[in-house]
Amino acid sequence: MLKSETNTQEVMNEVLEQAQEYFKDYSIYNNFISVIWDHGHWWIQFDDNNEEKLITFDVVDIEDTHGDNKFGFEEV
Repeated sequence: MLKSETNTQEVMNEVLEQAQEYFKDYSIYNNFISVIWDHGHWWIQFDDNNEEKLITFDVVDIEDTHGDNKFGFEEV
């Protein structure tokens, strides 16, 4: 099972931590990122101040150049 398909508090915290780092240069309303478990995997959402809309990303598993498992974010 992929980590992005694991519904635990620990994985949710990792998703949020990595999303906050990944989207740190985005203009996010109140700097609030929602982490959602739905349809067997994680999603994130936030209100983008620049586009003035809610943006949703699918959380995917990736391996970085050091072989560490991380999360990627694909806009849907």
